Amino acid sequence: MTLYLENPPGTFTPWHGDRIDGIAYPLSLERKWSAAELAAISLYKPSPADPAPEGKQSVGMHVARVDGTVQFVRELEDVPPPPVPQDVTARQARLALNAAGLRQQVEDAVGSAGQDVQDFWEYSITIGRQHPILLDLATNTLGMTEQEIDDLFLAAGQL
Repeated sequence: MTLYLENPPGTFTPWHGDRIDGIAYPLSLERKWSAAELAAISLYKPSPADPAPEGKQSVGMHVARVDGTVQFVRELEDVPPPPVPQDVTARQARLALNAAGLRQQVEDAVGSAGQDVQDFWEYSITIGRQHPILLDLATNTLGMTEQEIDDLFLAAGQL
């Protein structure tokens, strides 16, 4: 394990055997010295970092003093949302509509639409997120928002 030198206070850098206050210490001292003896010359074995919390991901790490303990600290950012599938199978679309309680509403809207819409719904193998018939049916006939459509495609993509 690498030891970290605190110099100046609050700044930690990996120690590679460089002289400390003009004294050369052997690299093996980490196995022979206690944590208190190492701290007396500003060397530390950082504690492991806390796990990343739900919804965050680690994008880097640095050493810092946290509540008096020298430890690795994760640099965090939000986990990006999953990409919205641009195509789902007709089966996935129907299962997602079932789960959302929208299947009958969609079936009724398709049934009262023209033949092109009915053929699209009955014979498509895949349903494209940007297909004009889907967009017209979802937004104009059913009054869905872009986010609601995305949510259905995300749900369908998981099936």
